[in-house]
Amino acid sequence: RATSAGSTVYLPQLLLDLPFPAQGPASQGTASNCSSSQPDVLQVNHDNASVNRITSCPGSAVTTIPVAGHPLQIVITPDGTTALVTSFDNAINFIDLASNKVTFTMPTSIHPNGITITSDAATAYVTNFVPSNATLVKIDLGSHTIVATMQVGTYPQSVFLSPDGAQLYVTYPYLNLVSIVDTLTFTEAYRLAVQAPRGIAFNSTGTKAYIASAGNPDNATSGTVLEFDTNQLQVTNTYNVGLGPNDVAVLYSDRYVITTNYEGQSVSMINTTTGTVQTISAGGQVSGLSIVQ
Repeated sequence: RATSAGSTVYLPQLLLDLPFPAQGPASQGTASNCSSSQPDVLQVNHDNASVNRITSCPGSAVTTIPVAGHPLQIVITPDGTTALVTSFDNAINFIDLASNKVTFTMPTSIHPNGITITSDAATAYVTNFVPSNATLVKIDLGSHTIVATMQVGTYPQSVFLSPDGAQLYVTYPYLNLVSIVDTLTFTEAYRLAVQAPRGIAFNSTGTKAYIASAGNPDNATSGTVLEFDTNQLQVTNTYNVGLGPNDVAVLYSDRYVITTNYEGQSVSMINTTTGTVQTISAGGQVSGLSIVQ
């Protein structure tokens, strides 16, 4: 969590496994037995301006990588060689994952938060998390320059790219809104009202988006995950999960959706075939979700 303008803001997806990209494939198998060949984990330390690299199996610290102030989110290039880390203090960090060093720090005039990159690693989209004059920017990763800027609503938080790269889904927790942006024209194509949207994940074909809606965790007993038809542009199902759902992943050939529930201190597994939901206590506030093959 971080504090901005006196409000507590959820900072999603601080844990990502490597060398997979930030948005892994929707179809995943079960985790294999523990071995040193398992991917590592990157974990943002927002207060200490660093990124921790940790081996996932067995778990042990590898190194701590200093970055620009108040880092928030991470995305990994598809080839697994570079991590891009947004820092609220006007910077984007490029970390070489072979040397565990920042090779380039891109200064910006914005306060970067959410980030996603295209499958060819040519372009990044970054949200400018501010209350007024907020923007969504397009960055050419070859030249490390902002090539397009789009004016958007208050506090755009996270941004998710559809599997075909045609659309960006931007979450606005204070506006109770998800905005869909056409990447070809870089303009807003659709708005969807969602109470306190957090994480979003797509099925393997991109025909469905699963959106975590936290609602108002202070006055609720559960949260919801919305199943959104990306072709018809309508919500086709609503699943009741634990309180404060945040990170979402789709797995097992699109049959299941899993979400971490921060305020509910639990994890929910949705069976999209039967419509049933199983919620398991995690014994603490849960944030960060990643699937390891």
